[in-house]
Amino acid sequence: MQQIDIQEKKIDRALFQFVFPFSLKQGTESTISSFFKKSGFKLFQLNQLEDECAYYGDFKVSHRDMEAYYLSFTNKILFPHSEKEKGLHRYSKPLNIRGKLITDTECIPFQIHSVDLTTCPYELGFLTIRTELKPFTSMSLSHSLEFADRFRVLEPGTRKDSSTKIECDGKIYKGAGEFVFNNLFEGLSRFFEGDSKENSYFETFSFFEDERMYVQSLVALEKNEKIDVVDVYRMGSLCGLTVEGKPYVHANNLPYIQDYLQKHAYQRWAPSTYFLMEEHIFTCITIQDERTTPDLANQFYGEFYYGLVLNLFHKIVLLKLANTYTELNIEKDVKEMKN
Repeated sequence: MQQIDIQEKKIDRALFQFVFPFSLKQGTESTISSFFKKSGFKLFQLNQLEDECAYYGDFKVSHRDMEAYYLSFTNKILFPHSEKEKGLHRYSKPLNIRGKLITDTECIPFQIHSVDLTTCPYELGFLTIRTELKPFTSMSLSHSLEFADRFRVLEPGTRKDSSTKIECDGKIYKGAGEFVFNNLFEGLSRFFEGDSKENSYFETFSFFEDERMYVQSLVALEKNEKIDVVDVYRMGSLCGLTVEGKPYVHANNLPYIQDYLQKHAYQRWAPSTYFLMEEHIFTCITIQDERTTPDLANQFYGEFYYGLVLNLFHKIVLLKLANTYTELNIEKDVKEMKN
């Protein structure tokens, strides 16, 4: 079958939020908040309007828009007024550091604007890394996809993953996992629940996909570009570059791609803007506009981000309950069954 001809596109902005859930050790809820504060993290609250520009690079996020987007009950869960109230407690830290993702064929520059640590009920938490490809001069859509596909891998499982390196502040890290836990969130892993279960193999975090972070992305193409359906499909499947440095796509059948987008893409503002959500990614691709991109970034970092975290929280709680239930041995561990 003939290969689909990929027309490379130049990007104007490429924003990414990488989200990784973790399970907390029992009894560490009271001590982990002290760790956050000692590490320079600040409790995020909607009434602190000075933070609307603190964590998002060149963009501003409206706290009023976030509050208005959700019903009052949901607001109490997402934005508790104090650490004593139950809900999702977000701690944020501005970084504004630059680095490079290095592969066998590419060197992709990026900037990390800020990081979050969010604690949730049921001894769950999320870490979030806000990044942007910068400087993005002459950078292509394939470069942004390759960056997202490589950076989300915390534990290399293939030769391709093992060849990825991160350079930051004059240091070279062997992959994103080493960079994340030895630099961005140094010391956090001691609060992680040890979850290597008896009679299991290759298991570390049992509630997420193969040690890979969830990707939320907003990519704006240059205003003279045109978005093809193949571009949208590649965004959802993170088809970046081959080992030879050439753009690729996982499908050859154009009708299949069109049918896939009918099922998975939100095309209300097509052909200038598309949204697509999959199990591993929530993405938006748009054509650069002086008003559209800032408005989308406001939602991207605000309402859309919290909707994503809430969705992942519900999913993981159910998975955690199911996983715990399968581990119970009613005859041998009555105490654990009661818990």
